[in-house]
Amino acid sequence: MRFAVDKDNNRIHIDQTHANDDYFCPSCGEKLVMKKGKIRTHHFSHPSHSICTDSWHYDMSEWHTRWQDRFPLETQEISKSKDGKKHRADVLLEKEKIVFEFQHSSLEPEEFDDRNSFYNSLGYKVIWIFDFCEQYENGSFENYKRNIYSWSRPRKTFRHFVPKNNPSVELYFQIQNSAEEDESLQELKDLIDCNHPQITNREKVYYIHHKNDKIELIRITWAADGRFERFATDGETYFVEDIMSKYVHKPTFSSEKEVDSLPTRTETENKTLSTAETVFELWKKGNYKVAIFKNVNTGTFIKINRDPNEQRIMYGKVHGYFSKDQYSFKGPWSEIFYCDSPEWTCVWNKSKEN
Repeated sequence: MRFAVDKDNNRIHIDQTHANDDYFCPSCGEKLVMKKGKIRTHHFSHPSHSICTDSWHYDMSEWHTRWQDRFPLETQEISKSKDGKKHRADVLLEKEKIVFEFQHSSLEPEEFDDRNSFYNSLGYKVIWIFDFCEQYENGSFENYKRNIYSWSRPRKTFRHFVPKNNPSVELYFQIQNSAEEDESLQELKDLIDCNHPQITNREKVYYIHHKNDKIELIRITWAADGRFERFATDGETYFVEDIMSKYVHKPTFSSEKEVDSLPTRTETENKTLSTAETVFELWKKGNYKVAIFKNVNTGTFIKINRDPNEQRIMYGKVHGYFSKDQYSFKGPWSEIFYCDSPEWTCVWNKSKEN
């Protein structure tokens, strides 16, 4: 876990801790051990041989952490209780009544079913994202007919799960990593960059074909009596921004007061709206180094000082600064939404050539 509570029951992230302070498990109250090494992701753990009242097995892989970090910290590892049981959701969106669970390691079918039942009983829809990139790469399951897939050795996790009987549970399989998150691809890039003598033409071609890979997911809609030797999808391929825009509804402004204070759009602004573009399109065309954009719907200004296309590929989201005008960007570095909507104009920029 990456969140614990201090002696005053305040929620604390592992990177906000101090060596001389004590931190405790939100579920069982036991004192935790801080793990802040240089190799693994920083986290809290229970002392050896301890038995936490929360018996679920939580994934702590880097893949898992990357998915969590695409969401605000205040939505991560949120605990919920019912009938004396207390469990923590990987991500919980209270307003949308959605729980996200990210799973890289294997998971027993009983625990998979238990998690779904627990959150559904509290009124939450559960969105699962499983990391099956390796299985798809090695051909363990493949798309052999339209939106139908065959799986030679399906995970027993889904032994009891029938998608059509569980409308409050959605299942996504990630089948491709982004190029930046594919360690083997990055190692290959390093060898190519230094003209390593043992690099073959085949490896070079492989790198060229995959150097622009993005995270790809498929959504499962049907399985043969829950056995998953055969399963079907909705026929779509999903990217990170699709998941975020589908389930996370956030405005580009930060408060209800800001919404109330927004001016009514004039006829001139309506004309501007018809010529607006996405942040990604504007940045790519202008070859910007730094740029300020105006949202023609809300009047909000944002300042971005790092290529949003690269940010989206590497992190699944875009960060920058907000302001009510185009001059005073004094707020914190924050996540920016709707960059892929055609509602932006560039009001100032510094290009790479300048």
